Amino acid sequence: SFPTRRSSDLQRIERGETITITTESGSSEFDALIIASPLDEVLNYLDATPEETSLFMKMEYVDYRTVACSIDGIAK
Repeated sequence: SFPTRRSSDLQRIERGETITITTESGSSEFDALIIASPLDEVLNYLDATPEETSLFMKMEYVDYRTVACSIDGIAK
């Protein structure tokens, strides 16, 4: 079982031998990190390398929608 933190005001993530996560309630160290937020927002708090920063800055979002319908009485 891994400790989890939810709904925390994340301030900083520093990666090294361990991962130090700083929130409004203090800092904690962890062995692993799973990021579950948009990666372009990660730059606000992650100690990103120049390569990571370059890659995250290239991200683009494409808005699309898919609609499937079944309509009775329409000729095929």
